Amino acid sequence: MTSAGDAPLQVVIDEVSALSKFAAGLADQMRSGSTSLDREVQALFGVWKGTAADSYRSGWDEMQDGATKVWDALADIASTLDSNAAAFQAQEVSTASSIDSTQRG
Repeated sequence: MTSAGDAPLQVVIDEVSALSKFAAGLADQMRSGSTSLDREVQALFGVWKGTAADSYRSGWDEMQDGATKVWDALADIASTLDSNAAAFQAQEVSTASSIDSTQRG
């Protein structure tokens, strides 16, 4: 199989796995930081009242919702990368076994 530049498609399984772990770790760190910051902002809303507070809260809630969706998507990407790396590895083993048995044949 070749790509647009006629270079063969290569999957470096260790690098895909490393990227998966990195993405999962990043998602966890970002979610943790976001949760910690949200606790502090929610405490502020406990004492900050009025129109300005209500306006800020609306924007904050929207930002938190968006951030949660981003962290969830990043975690999904990490999981998909990990699954794909495992599938490529299994296919590599299967193909190598088939080639080996054909050569012995």
